[in-house]
Amino acid sequence: MTTAQVQKSVDLFNQMEEAMGELSRIARDLNKALAGQIQPTDNAQILAIQNAVCLRFDLPLSSMTDRDRHAIYVYGRQIAMFLCRKHTKAGQREIAQAFGKEDHGTVAYAKQMIQNRLDTDKKVVAHIAAIEARLIEDKIIPCPS
Repeated sequence: MTTAQVQKSVDLFNQMEEAMGELSRIARDLNKALAGQIQPTDNAQILAIQNAVCLRFDLPLSSMTDRDRHAIYVYGRQIAMFLCRKHTKAGQREIAQAFGKEDHGTVAYAKQMIQNRLDTDKKVVAHIAAIEARLIEDKIIPCPS
């Protein structure tokens, strides 16, 4: 083996060792997140909320960002936006962007529509409760004290 080949092998070994250290750090962070020791980021929470809503209403995840105006898609997006405002620190603009909307007023309108329906429609209350229970179970949002 030549000196150049030995040096190349040593360099590759060092790169692999660095990569293994980085993977180990990532694994520790994932374990902490799974154990509930750190909170997911707003973007991760928004995506998890969108996913939970889609599962509840049997909608494709793409319906959260589509312009489709079918009632079930609009209702699902409004529920998801409401829950994002309630359970994340994300602002209306950030939430609007996560839903593919340019106008953050859409988020304010969705929040108001769902809030109004919560006072009069038991089905909305049941949907919100079921989705929140799933999010608590998945450790996306904290359990209320």
